[in-house]
Amino acid sequence: MFDVDLARKFLLRNYDPALKLVRASPEVEPNVYYHYNDNYLAMLALRDYSQVSSILANQIQKSPTARIVVLDGQPFDVTWANETVTLFTLADKIVKTEVKNLMLPQLSVDQYADIAAFNVIGLHGLGLVNETKKALVKALGLFFDGVGIIDDPLKKLYNVYKSALFIVAAQRISYYDKNIGQLLNFVAGAQVGGSALLHYGGVIADFDGSKYVGDTNTETTADSILAFKDIV
Repeated sequence: MFDVDLARKFLLRNYDPALKLVRASPEVEPNVYYHYNDNYLAMLALRDYSQVSSILANQIQKSPTARIVVLDGQPFDVTWANETVTLFTLADKIVKTEVKNLMLPQLSVDQYADIAAFNVIGLHGLGLVNETKKALVKALGLFFDGVGIIDDPLKKLYNVYKSALFIVAAQRISYYDKNIGQLLNFVAGAQVGGSALLHYGGVIADFDGSKYVGDTNTETTADSILAFKDIV
């Protein structure tokens, strides 16, 4: 089963007290820090657990253009496309964030699994209970293949954070079936245990159909904490 406490400790180990931000990942992007999505997610994941959550809330540049704000009950049109921009650099450390790009076409809830999950969460935030369930059931039909949530079956690569988001979406309306049960097992299986100190407690980013691959990272770990924190 997923260990929420260990996952939170992973985030805290990757917290930089000088920048007052959590880095993106231990190996792939060890010197990169994202206000959105990573540190906003870390703020939510560490809420009521560590004072670092409050520090992050004060530190990250407030953005009205990041779709993940729906996770905290704020209304937002989740279909707007975002782009990553650099805010500043400090020595070898780079601080970035996501902003809305009105020049890009809007994203379809029928094509992108994470957009579909955010849409479900956003509908619930608006109090549209029936619409929320319909959207969730439709999204599961589109993106769940019996293993996990996947956008493009031809690529054979599952982004673990998207499965975690679907769990969060289902929890908003207390929806549970065998598919959600499989997603819980799928995400839990991506958490690193054992003696891998650098990654211990973190959640691996991807699954290639046979094994979990890639680095542990802040976004996937924080999303997974949000998926499990109320059920363990």
